[in-house]
Amino acid sequence: MPRPLFIICSEHMSIDRDSEFVSLFRLVEAVTFQPDEEQKLLEDTDLPLKIISAWMREEADDFETDFEFRLGRRLPTSGRFVVMKTEEFRFKKSFHRFIANTIFPGYDGEGIMWFVGQVRKKGEAEWISHEYPVIMKASEPEEIETGDEVEIDEKDS
Repeated sequence: MPRPLFIICSEHMSIDRDSEFVSLFRLVEAVTFQPDEEQKLLEDTDLPLKIISAWMREEADDFETDFEFRLGRRLPTSGRFVVMKTEEFRFKKSFHRFIANTIFPGYDGEGIMWFVGQVRKKGEAEWISHEYPVIMKASEPEEIETGDEVEIDEKDS
């Protein structure tokens, strides 16, 4: 079975065309959010997010073996697992990377959101996983400063 190497989240990334080296910029380790009154937290945000899940082929895995990949997230409050992406693949080299170019997904409250990369042989039940934590923290409501109140006489308007 493939060996999990790493899974990581960043806001931006670059891949060199010749060497295929990956550069990550602004790793996402924590997100501070201000929930609205209706707690509509499961809606996607506008924060760019790149998720990379990398795997290494073991010697026993030949290049003709079909695998399944699944990327998901475990919500911080409910623990519910939400699948974000699925893909079938075969190793063409010793390493295989999955890249999700997305926006930061919805969440259900404070705690740790785990991004999970999983691989299994096609048709088998058991997944091999690796995880990446992002701390979700609600901000304190900000007090809005207002200017002096001014009464408007309707006769003057």
